[in-house]
Amino acid sequence: LLLARCEQDPDSHYIDVVGSRFTAAEVVSIAARVADGLRALGLRPGDRVASLVENSAEAMLLWWGITWAGGVSVPINTAYKGDFLSWTINLVEAKKLFISDEFLDRLDLIKGELPSLEHVIVWESGKREGPDPSLPHEPLAALMTAGDGEPQGLSYSWTADARIMFTSGTTGRSKGVIKQNAADYFSARSAVEAMAVGRGCAPADLAGETWILVTSAAHMPRAVGVFLKAGWIVTPFPVDHRRLGGHLTAPHDPQAGPSALHRERGAAVDRHGRDAGNPGDLRQHPIQ
Repeated sequence: LLLARCEQDPDSHYIDVVGSRFTAAEVVSIAARVADGLRALGLRPGDRVASLVENSAEAMLLWWGITWAGGVSVPINTAYKGDFLSWTINLVEAKKLFISDEFLDRLDLIKGELPSLEHVIVWESGKREGPDPSLPHEPLAALMTAGDGEPQGLSYSWTADARIMFTSGTTGRSKGVIKQNAADYFSARSAVEAMAVGRGCAPADLAGETWILVTSAAHMPRAVGVFLKAGWIVTPFPVDHRRLGGHLTAPHDPQAGPSALHRERGAAVDRHGRDAGNPGDLRQHPIQ
């Protein structure tokens, strides 16, 4: 889809994140350089590549690059640190890690707890906190000198893993949810069709319509703010209103009682991440 857009209109704005804009041609060039750099580091198809980078245009560019290199993208919640951070990286057995330099202090605290991690790529944001990684590492700018900015060897399977998204961890440790290429494609296609972008509508044209915003309560304030800034009317529906005792209740329902919540969380996983009810295999049923 990106390459098709680049052929049709390479100089049009393709992404705009809080004023950080990139044309379709720029996205293709940067993503291709990231992909070439990862291959030069020995990335193999199916290897997991984690990223600890704030929501930004750069985070999207890294996602494209990881995908084009054949890797599986694993974005990590930037609120994680210590035990939560090492748990996430280890669960997916990430080989490579993109990290903003503002989070290097967190990586330093768990440097002896990451047996699968082989290489760290540092995005220099200008807000550095912490020392250089103890593992082999290099700046993102250096990684991007490995290629010529032209896509190479792009090949996809509908059922190949595309990314692993972690849940918010409301009732215990965050769970890794595998999304395959087919799921990503149809999610994007459905969103485009639902918002009528394919019929020439711009986001501003949708102002005044009412949308149901389905996400976790942890993300709801930021998500609602983005929609309201665009002039959209949204009805929030937080998905972490869970069933307790067979009834749909909010997590703070006084009738549920704190002990019920504690029992639910305690049964899901202990503090070391061991889940008695799950053997630990992330893989979901493949798409047929």
